[in-house]
Amino acid sequence: MNSKKGKGGGYYLIKKPEEVDLANIIRLFDGAIALLPCVSIKYYERCDECVDETLCGFRDIIREVRDNTLKILKESTLQDIIQREDSLKA
Repeated sequence: MNSKKGKGGGYYLIKKPEEVDLANIIRLFDGAIALLPCVSIKYYERCDECVDETLCGFRDIIREVRDNTLKILKESTLQDIIQREDSLKA
C-alpha cells in the first residue's frame, strides 16, 4: 500500500488484492492485532500489574485468541473480501 497527498490523494495498492492479507492492513492502520500488549508479536509491552507472564492464565487465553485471529487474518486477503461481497449481493 502506498499513499498520495493532496487533492485526489489517498491510499492505493502497489500489490494485487490477492497478495494483501488483512493482518498487514490492520497493522498498518491500527497497529497491534493482539488484545493485550503482553501477547503482541510486533508491539509487545509487559503489563505493569503482571507478576509472572508465564503463569498468567488470562494472558494464555488472550494469546490463543491472538493466534487464532492472526491465522484467519493472514489467510484472508482483499480479494477474499471482494469475493465475499459479490456473493452476498447475489
